[in-house]
Amino acid sequence: MHSFETNNIGWSWWPLKKIGNNNPLEIKSNLNYMRLVNYWNGKTPNPPKQSDVYSGLLELAIYTNIRSNIVHRDVIDALFRQPFNNKTIPFKPNIISFKDSVINAVDYDLGKNNFAYSDKDTGNYYISTGGRNAGNKGYTYRNDGVDIYKDSSHYESYYVGSIEDSEWLQYTLNVTESGSYA
Repeated sequence: MHSFETNNIGWSWWPLKKIGNNNPLEIKSNLNYMRLVNYWNGKTPNPPKQSDVYSGLLELAIYTNIRSNIVHRDVIDALFRQPFNNKTIPFKPNIISFKDSVINAVDYDLGKNNFAYSDKDTGNYYISTGGRNAGNKGYTYRNDGVDIYKDSSHYESYYVGSIEDSEWLQYTLNVTESGSYA
């Protein structure tokens, strides 16, 4: 994007929203819809029940409403701020207000690789030999090179994995009370 604008070339982002986490807005999926997709893609031999297909598609249609979308502020930040600025900013307000406060590893700062985080495989692209270099190998929660996975034992819980030597994450913290914290 920065190269386009530097050379006075227009650009646009398409699509704004879809199922999946690499757009500004994400349409939530559901189990019944995914069963249908898996059947269409040959991953399951038997078609889902008609009632499940109907409810899955109806639920998906409801989730297309912008009020139901998941907003990926990191994608928006990567499109509009990061190409012009090396500054890092908080991903979310990491407030330490008591001794047992928890900061989730996946809530590191927004910014470019080697500024807000350092990850050895940040690209997410296909190569000419048919292979793929995945940035976020977990394909969830955030859209940069850090490998984030969904915790299958806890709903809407995520963790950082596939950590290699010399990779790191930066956090901005807001400590409301001075003291010693572990």
